[in-house]
Amino acid sequence: MSGNSASHLGASRRRSFDPVRLEQELNELWNDLTEDNHQVSRACLSNLVIAMPEEYDVSQLVADITERHPSRVLVVRQCKRLNPGQLEAFVSASCSKRSEGTVVCCESITLDYGVGGERALPNAIRSLFVGTQARVLVIKQLAWSDLGWVEELG
Repeated sequence: MSGNSASHLGASRRRSFDPVRLEQELNELWNDLTEDNHQVSRACLSNLVIAMPEEYDVSQLVADITERHPSRVLVVRQCKRLNPGQLEAFVSASCSKRSEGTVVCCESITLDYGVGGERALPNAIRSLFVGTQARVLVIKQLAWSDLGWVEELG
């Protein structure tokens, strides 16, 4: 990383949704990052939910947003390969090096769901929010009619 460049790090293995395990994986990810670089800052100004089709590559969008507005990012995608009602997740981090040399990292959790799994999304997403931080929703290339779960987030 040089200048204000960004990089995507440490994607865990995709598994059935378990919020406790995801938090453990995030803690392991942060431990690995701080062992490698003692100047890493974990930053979170908000909870950022990004809803998009599964075929859309979210990495550049996440890097662009979190470089300016560090957040816990929750990427939500309907996946055709998953069984009806199935919910899977994995964690990763996005880091950018600031001009003063500090590395700022933001965590991402990707939630993939099968048809019908949207009923479980509001509770799953709320279980992953960081405290009382602001909640921001970004919708990319999806119709509102496919996002009935959004209203239930509160």
